[in-house]
Amino acid sequence: ARTDLGFEGIMQAKPQLRLRPQDRMVLVPLADSWFGNLRWPLMMLLAAAVFLLMIACANSLSLMIARSAQREKDMAIRGALGAPWTQMLRQLLLESLLLGVFGSLVGLVISHWAIKAMLAASPARIPHADEVVINLRLVVFAFAIAVPAAIIPGLIAGWRISRTSLTAVLNETSTRSGSFLSPRLRKLLVI
Repeated sequence: ARTDLGFEGIMQAKPQLRLRPQDRMVLVPLADSWFGNLRWPLMMLLAAAVFLLMIACANSLSLMIARSAQREKDMAIRGALGAPWTQMLRQLLLESLLLGVFGSLVGLVISHWAIKAMLAASPARIPHADEVVINLRLVVFAFAIAVPAAIIPGLIAGWRISRTSLTAVLNETSTRSGSFLSPRLRKLLVI
């Protein structure tokens, strides 16, 4: 697009604007027009939300791995009775996936309520605040984060089942809880 038309050219091309020769025009970038001086606070809010999402994913990952460690003896008994490890892997993946999908749905419902509450309390100076909605892109993003975050603990638990000696697990006492994780990994996962 040409920006050097000149003021006279614009006056001639658009007489309905009723511009006078003493008037001035200033070109403003679209992002500045939409967000104004709120661009950086909105970027900081986005960064905080992404950081919170990462913490939530790490916490759910550590909780699901700890739960699978507690169920290790149960899985060993099933394996000793003849259940194939692929069937147990499917069960662990399905449980993890259902938990992730349910958590995403609950999160979307809570975010819908939170958006309504924030819009009701927001000052009028926030531009385009009425356009904040939960759309298909947001739902796809939520599930794109939730599904891998839910499947990874199931895969880790399945990997543990496939590499576990059934005899060793069945001979152990039940006082063990999550000790298959190295101390460094446990410290990293606990936030």
